[in-house]
Amino acid sequence: MSQSQLNQKLSDREKCVHSIASLMGFFRRDGSSKPEPEMFKYLLETTRVALFASISEKQMEQIVDQCVCQDKSMRKLSQDMQEYLKISR
Repeated sequence: MSQSQLNQKLSDREKCVHSIASLMGFFRRDGSSKPEPEMFKYLLETTRVALFASISEKQMEQIVDQCVCQDKSMRKLSQDMQEYLKISR
């Protein structure tokens, strides 16, 4: 499936979540535990306008909060799994 076909199948909310997760992953890969707030906000806003303008800034903030919460949960789960694997060896 091409990128344009995938974009046609994703809802604006799904595109938003994907963009947020990608940016969070990029900043984490870059060595920052948290992105610089102003840069992160700028990148999110320009992405929102270009890809999913139907989502308001307020909705985007709510989606970011949900993504951050899920990201923390997934990192905690990963840490717990690593600890479990160390213990079970």
